[in-house]
Amino acid sequence: MSAFSEAGQKTLSKLLAYTPEFDARIKCSTEISRKRALKLLITAPDGKPVERATIRFKLRKHEFRFGANAFMLNQFRGEEAWKNEVYIEKFTQLFNQAVVPFYWDAYEPEKGQLRQETGSPYIYRRPPADEVVEFCEKHGLYAKGHPMVWHTLMPKWLPRNQFRLLDEYERLIAGIAERYAGKIRWFDVYNEGLQLDSLFYEIYKRDGNVPDHHIEKLFRLAGKYFPASTELIYNEGPWM
Repeated sequence: MSAFSEAGQKTLSKLLAYTPEFDARIKCSTEISRKRALKLLITAPDGKPVERATIRFKLRKHEFRFGANAFMLNQFRGEEAWKNEVYIEKFTQLFNQAVVPFYWDAYEPEKGQLRQETGSPYIYRRPPADEVVEFCEKHGLYAKGHPMVWHTLMPKWLPRNQFRLLDEYERLIAGIAERYAGKIRWFDVYNEGLQLDSLFYEIYKRDGNVPDHHIEKLFRLAGKYFPASTELIYNEGPWM
């Protein structure tokens, strides 16, 4: 069984099919938009031009964000601890963006006990947000937070009351904004809301405990606490 819907399969087949016109458009766009004429003047310490100089360039950073989650940052333990350095080396060689985990069940496993700081209690594939942000700053990577709220991974201590749940949403978002606004420019506010199939959602929705239009309300809360420079994103997958 395919992970894609029928519409998704049709879209994928179009993307995979070779289209000469589309290929030509890509090449033309590359020449027009991504290349510029450049003239360099290389001088010696005394200010005189250096003739026939050999120059080597290394691109350090660009605005095209290509990244992956950094959930395995410093996650290897015991005899596999050596893999941590390899992970960092390979990650920074390939990517210029890292996704910082904010899954609520691991970010705040007990109410008020936030796993933010480096050295917080270990949870597999959930390095503390501070640790990943510091990793990004050290290696010049863009940071993206994911996700503020996802119905599939919610703390077990959350109240089963839609009004109290809204209060918890606001407390969570306000706290994240206070600590990470200015450090993380991109944030997934809500994750995969079209796939509302989790036990959490079924129980809360059945009992009338999910606030009406709760995704919209989450974005309004995020807009209230984050500066305008933060890009607030809705994330969805193709396997609906």
